[in-house]
This record gives sequence, C-alpha cells and structure tokens, in this order.
Amino acid sequence: LLTGKESYQVFIHSYTDKTGSDSHNKKLSMRRARNAYNHLAGQNIDKSNMQFEGFGATNPLVPEHFPDGSDNPEARKANRRTEIIVKYFD
Repeated sequence: LLTGKESYQVFIHSYTDKTGSDSHNKKLSMRRARNAYNHLAGQNIDKSNMQFEGFGATNPLVPEHFPDGSDNPEARKANRRTEIIVKYFD
C-alpha cells in the first residue's frame, strides 16, 4: 500500500472508553497508538512518515449509556479503537 515514491503521512489515533481515570485512559490510548506505530514500522512503513497520538476517552463514536442511563457495553467496545489515517501528497 505505502511503497514506491509517493509522498504520504500516516496518522495513528487511539481512543478508549470512559471507564477509568482521564490519566489512565490517556496512557492506555498512547500505548495502543505506539503499538500500532511499531507494527506498521515492522511492515516497512517509514517511521518519518508516521505520527501517533492517544486521545483517551475523547471523541466517542457512540454514547456509552442507553437513554435510561444504563450501561451499554457494546458502545464501550466501539469507543475502544485505533484509527489510521493515510494522507497522500502530490
């Protein structure tokens, strides 16, 4: 995918659910992002073209509670994620 002479930048963004403290979630999401970065580097993606960041529980995809206030475990799963964004340049 990222071979040849094209110019690109890879952004790795990791998130957690809202369970746990902000500090814990930030560290956990950074660890997830770093693991993805290391995996891609092991696949010969140039490290100088990659950036990673952990955002903790910010930017959830879905609400983690049902309208009645009860917990939604499936939503929490969806919010624990790593997004990889590839931007190509001319």
